[in-house]
Amino acid sequence: MTQWLETRNGRLLVVLARFVVGGVFIFAAVPKIADPHAFAVAVSNYHLVPDLVSRVTGAVLPPLELLMGVALVTGVQARGAAVVSVGLLVFFAVALTRAMLLDINVDCGCFGSAARAKIGWDSVARNTVLSGLGALVVRSPDVRLRGLFKPKS
Repeated sequence: MTQWLETRNGRLLVVLARFVVGGVFIFAAVPKIADPHAFAVAVSNYHLVPDLVSRVTGAVLPPLELLMGVALVTGVQARGAAVVSVGLLVFFAVALTRAMLLDINVDCGCFGSAARAKIGWDSVARNTVLSGLGALVVRSPDVRLRGLFKPKS
């Protein structure tokens, strides 16, 4: 698989994966940065961590998501950002699944005020697909946009 990722089509797929995952994280981060208190409440509603941790998460996670998104889109430290994003996406999928199994009926909180939605299997599926795309970036060689359409020598 790694050898295929070094082909032009493979490199294109990696860049597309970076843009999709990075774009989602940027889209998710901006409204949470604008209203960290609302995001902290959303985190608290999952009943996973104490309120203090929810408040810290509300303040720290959105800028981290923005940083990861920018790193993925620009390609600067993209593989490191992909490692962190995969970890977060898997954690989010587990938290969503836990909340559904415990019948905790909450707003996902995934995209802050930009998109309100109750948790569901579609959210778990979205996070699973995004973590797969992130894993593709982790496994791939670095791809620079400038040389994307040039044949590899």
